[in-house]
Amino acid sequence: PAEVDADAFVATAARGGPPFAALTAFYEARRAAVPAGHWRALLDDPRFVDVPWRLRAIVQTALTELGKRPAQEIGVAWICAALENRRRTDAVARWLDAGMLTGDDLSIDWLRGLVAKPRLRAIALRLLGDRRRVAPARVGLAWLLDAARAPDAELAEFAQRMLLESFEPADFAEGGAGDGRAAGVARLWALAAGPASPEP
Repeated sequence: PAEVDADAFVATAARGGPPFAALTAFYEARRAAVPAGHWRALLDDPRFVDVPWRLRAIVQTALTELGKRPAQEIGVAWICAALENRRRTDAVARWLDAGMLTGDDLSIDWLRGLVAKPRLRAIALRLLGDRRRVAPARVGLAWLLDAARAPDAELAEFAQRMLLESFEPADFAEGGAGDGRAAGVARLWALAAGPASPEP
């Protein structure tokens, strides 16, 4: 199996049917896993973009097999790009919901960028709100305050809920001087009464 490179693997997959079945059976017989890079190469190959019906099952197999691998084996950058690919969004969203990316691998800047894309907003907000994956402090108080006043109802409600559930009045205090809770309450009143959020 180690002698089957990605090009040969993808070329055989593009033939579909018995040739590809024989190749996967070969890996199974040798108790060897197809490298994640081979599955990535298959999905990225032009022959599997506007895929004919006879190859659709192979594409689904590739996505299923990658979904079993750790993020570092697949590549975090590839996973992020794949989520934004319409053909792969549903599959990759399931990977992320299952916890494929967590901690530092789950970029807050990337998720906040996805919030600006209506097609991916619900996925991004679901991940940002999952405390098993993202601590509320990582989301960012300043970003949440801005989002709480967004004209988009879904985003505003998400931010307001996270602010209420995850932050204490002292978290809103500026500069850390004096009574943090009292300063935080004062700032909250200013936010509630003011036309715009003051600088964080």
